This record gives sequence, C-alpha cells and structure tokens, in this order.
Amino acid sequence: MNLSLSYWTQFLYSLNSLVALPFCIIGLGLMTTGWRIWRVCTALTFGLIGFAIGSRLGDTAHEQWLYSIGAAVLLGIGSYPPVNHSVALLGGLIGGGICYLLLEAIGLWGADLWIASGLACAGLTAVSAINLRHVIILITAFEGAAAFVSGIAICVLHSPNLVQIARSIDFASGIFLPFILIVPTVIGVFLQLADVRQKDSGAAKA
Repeated sequence: MNLSLSYWTQFLYSLNSLVALPFCIIGLGLMTTGWRIWRVCTALTFGLIGFAIGSRLGDTAHEQWLYSIGAAVLLGIGSYPPVNHSVALLGGLIGGGICYLLLEAIGLWGADLWIASGLACAGLTAVSAINLRHVIILITAFEGAAAFVSGIAICVLHSPNLVQIARSIDFASGIFLPFILIVPTVIGVFLQLADVRQKDSGAAKA
C-alpha cells in the first residue's frame, strides 16, 4: 500500500501545478452528481483497472504501455453493455480489495487470505446487485474524493511552504490517509443522496 502511494505521489509531483484545477473540478463533479453519469464512470473505472493490470505485464516499458492501453480499452468497452452487472461486480471487487487489505493487516496470508477475500467479493457483488443506486453513489463519491484530494496534493507538492508542513505529517499512516479520503467521500454521498431525492420529488410532482 505504501509503495502504491509512493508511486501515485511521484506521478502527481510530475504533473504541472495547473493540472490541479481539473482534478478538483472533476472530483467535485463526481462527488455531487456522479450518479447521473454512472455508466460512463463505471466504464472508465474498469478501464483504469485494466490499465493497472496491463502495467504489470511485459518486460519493457514499451510492452507495458501496449498491454496497459489494450487492457484498459478491452475492460472499459467490455464493461459498458452489461453495465448493471459491471457496477455490481465493481462493488464486489472494491469490497473484496478492502477485505484483503484488512485481513492482511491482521496477519492472514496465503490461500486463506485469498479464499476469504474471494468469498467477500462474491458476497458483496450479490449485495451490490440488490442495491445498485447506493453502490453507484458510494463508488462515484469515492472516486470524486480521490480526484479532489489528488488535486489538492498537486498544489501541496508544488508549494515549498506547504511541502514542509506535509512532511511533518505521516500521510501513509493507517489513520491519516483513510481520514482524508473518507471525509469527502461521506460528504459526496450525502450530496448525491440529496440530489437523488430532489430529482425523484420533482418527477413525482410532474
């Protein structure tokens, strides 16, 4: 987890500080109205998953890029037609991934870890299929929070004064990192639920 965070931090640092604004705008957009474009968000998320998987394949940088782009296009396009099933599977994958990290943190490893995570993934996929709208809101709110926090991080990384403050905080700690993602995610969930209720009430009056 710390290694992935380090790679992501290096990537954000390599970006121009002006990129922070689009990150924040996209993040706020997903946090507030992500459920309205959930089909596109689902396909893009699977595309990112495919890109991450492809980046681990190949022996050279050129091959890794080819595999990454190919896997991203394949998963992104392939997930769009059965989008209802895709978002349920996405909920299960995210839940299974969180379960994997938690179980690994308490010392479970090997086949037991993978079996437990697989069962969690299967169970949460079924639950997600029953509660699609709530899963959509949770996923888009989290993605929006991640994009918004990344935009803020770009500003911090390019500001000498803020970097000094940031270095005094353990960003990779088990408390701070979840906190800075959970808070905007929860805010995004409530904002989207309010938007859903407003639209449903307007449709009912019509």
